[in-house]
Amino acid sequence: MVIHSEFGDIQVRDVPIHDAVLGRAAVYGDRPAMVDGVTGKEISYAQLDAMSRRMAAAFAELGVRHGDTIALYSPNTILYPVVFYGATRAGATVTTVNALYTAAELAKQLQDSQARFLVTVSAFLPVAT
Repeated sequence: MVIHSEFGDIQVRDVPIHDAVLGRAAVYGDRPAMVDGVTGKEISYAQLDAMSRRMAAAFAELGVRHGDTIALYSPNTILYPVVFYGATRAGATVTTVNALYTAAELAKQLQDSQARFLVTVSAFLPVAT
């Protein structure tokens, strides 16, 4: 049985995810794009765009090239999108890793995805290493 939506089909955009999300960041400028629910810290659209571009440049300096895979092993933080969009801007594919994974589960995902790089937070270093 196939269930169809009562709504019409959507048009899928053929653009990179960072362009789909941040393509109009300049229009939104200083308006909050991200708000940390715990600390109240905000990142504006302009800041998110600029930070993800700097992150992309840093990845490029590290040797990240189009087609590489970067594993993102982190809890949801206000900087998570900066790393994610920075990686996609650098041409990489991002494999997101469950924050609750054991070392064995992480290793399996890194092998399966053929990740060249792993980005994590200090609290996850014991499992990551």
